[in-house]
Amino acid sequence: MISKEVKINLKNANSKVILNEIFDIDNLPKLWKYLQKVEKIDSISYIAEFKVFMRFRFLMKREISEYSVVHSGVMKFPKASFTFSVNVIPLRDESLDMIVRGDYQGPLERLAGSPMQSFLNNFVEKFSNKIHFQTFENFTTLINEGIEQSKNYDGKIKISVDECEAFFENGKIVEITCGRIKDDDAMKELSSKKIYNAIIDYL
Repeated sequence: MISKEVKINLKNANSKVILNEIFDIDNLPKLWKYLQKVEKIDSISYIAEFKVFMRFRFLMKREISEYSVVHSGVMKFPKASFTFSVNVIPLRDESLDMIVRGDYQGPLERLAGSPMQSFLNNFVEKFSNKIHFQTFENFTTLINEGIEQSKNYDGKIKISVDECEAFFENGKIVEITCGRIKDDDAMKELSSKKIYNAIIDYL
């Protein structure tokens, strides 16, 4: 088995929101190098097809806990296994360390070290570019930031605070959700928070 690891420090980061982003398989095509296709099976299982030297088609399962996300998969023929894990460690200065690890066992294993390191480095780079961390002192500044950022952005912007997500497009709020609640109730829930350690995601 070959194993590689990358560690980065993230400022003003919310571990729950970060892990939810990485748990979501819809984000994987933007974050995983060599990934050709994702096919969802159920709430935890999916097929991930990679092309590295040869084509790999893994039956994957995903798990999320308070401080980690794990995507692990197997392929029957040729026999192979792949695990991608992310662990977060909250620090006293309100930042967190994110440790990204990849493990592979199977065909061409001796050649897999360099592609795995490239895979992890690419993930960290893409993840850092895809989202930005920022702290807002109040609800108004958060909403104004989303409106201003979306005026000149060709796409949607999502600002996540804990379980709440606010979506902006063309200088307007288009949707707010907090877990299962939406619209005005979600707006009240989001506005009741005191400090906003947020992730700004450019979709």
